[in-house]
Amino acid sequence: MPKQAYEFNVVGGEYKSVSHSVNNQECVNFYVNIDKENGNPLSLLPTPGCKEWLSVSGNTGEVRAIKQITDDLLAFVIRDTLYVANKSKFVTTVTPAFSSLSGHMILASDFLNYCSILDVAYDKLYVLDFLTYAITEVVLPAGVRASSLTYQDGMWIIANKGSDYFYMSGVGDPYTYSPLRYKSAEYSGDKIITVVSDHDELCAFGSRTIEFFQNAGTTDTIFESINGSSQEIGIAGADAFTSVNSALFFLDSQGFPRVSTEYRADFLNQGQIAFQMSKLTTINDCFLFNYIYQGHIFVVFTFPTENKTWVYDVTTGVWHRRSSYPYDTDGRWRANCYEFFDRKHLIGDYNNGIIYELDFETFTENSETMAALRRFPVISSNGRTSVNHNSLEIAIQPGVGLETGQGDDPQIMMRYSDDNGQTFSNELWRSLGKTGEYSHRVIWNRLGRAVEREYEIKITDPVNRVITGGFLNGKY
Repeated sequence: MPKQAYEFNVVGGEYKSVSHSVNNQECVNFYVNIDKENGNPLSLLPTPGCKEWLSVSGNTGEVRAIKQITDDLLAFVIRDTLYVANKSKFVTTVTPAFSSLSGHMILASDFLNYCSILDVAYDKLYVLDFLTYAITEVVLPAGVRASSLTYQDGMWIIANKGSDYFYMSGVGDPYTYSPLRYKSAEYSGDKIITVVSDHDELCAFGSRTIEFFQNAGTTDTIFESINGSSQEIGIAGADAFTSVNSALFFLDSQGFPRVSTEYRADFLNQGQIAFQMSKLTTINDCFLFNYIYQGHIFVVFTFPTENKTWVYDVTTGVWHRRSSYPYDTDGRWRANCYEFFDRKHLIGDYNNGIIYELDFETFTENSETMAALRRFPVISSNGRTSVNHNSLEIAIQPGVGLETGQGDDPQIMMRYSDDNGQTFSNELWRSLGKTGEYSHRVIWNRLGRAVEREYEIKITDPVNRVITGGFLNGKY
């Protein structure tokens, strides 16, 4: 009976299909890297951890928004309070407080004098004056309720909730919205859910359509629809979009992830992810943001009610998931909002008031466990009775142990399933190698027989975890 020693595909993304027998791969807190410079061509790298950048004493609620408002100032909202911090982390508390305690807020600044602030769930619009550091609630025209906010060409632009109109403030004046300074969505009369300024164009997302506008340069019209730009695709919610490079990424009203370029909205690749998202019950609170790190563009889709976060890597076209303590590998990421400020990637926590810096040399999240999991593709006997799994080796960076504490002898946990992921074996633990053990190998022996088998590995110790391959020694 022939032996078979071969490398099998351990590097891959998050792809759970309609049926586990078709595809049941998982990739949590890992992402795929492609090396084109004569190194290992494919590897799994750890997603960045979180180290505290700033917290405000006595305020431990939801970080509702973070936004750079000038070259040197960052504004952020925790619970009902707006703060402004400089690059030295000197914090100013802005008064008065808001009337709500939770829910996303949108900030739009002119980087000179003012920042408008929209409390999305409560339809309240405010203005922060950079000179006085005071908040003023804006009185909108009768019948107008702001449901989204953006800034373009010296004007703050809001969508009127439940209508096909968007309104523009006075130029340089975020306090004044005339009932005559508005524009309607001309295509299909769809109700506007959110307006987005992107590449000097204004995009009006509705529940069924997308329409693009440009500044007409006239006092009366101001914005006019761009011919041929309309698309019959809606958006899931007011925050379900993000812009990066020349593309708009969004979740459509059916729950499918898409990207819009050159007035065409395409599905993001991999139907398994679309299937997972579309079967969620609540999608209208989905929010997106993006960040660029180490040559990768990551687009983050978070569903707060559903407690899920998926991340699309634009650079490789591969998906992964993010999950945070206490949910181990089956919850949402703690990132509730994001901003790049002072050359740092900052995120706000959804429940404890802390702003973190993303750090690729940190393998925890605010000292909490950041578990990483990868479930590999199925290994099949290809129609034979079964395969004897003599040994399994995972090629992973060895000798990553810490000097002291948790992780001084870091462990990797493996388990397997012979029934398409319905049930799993007990966890079988192996060392990743103590510090300096650079020749250490991770091998499991005498793993029995199976017609089809899925292996899964998991790491919870706060150490580097880089996987480059896997090898199975089997016998028919």
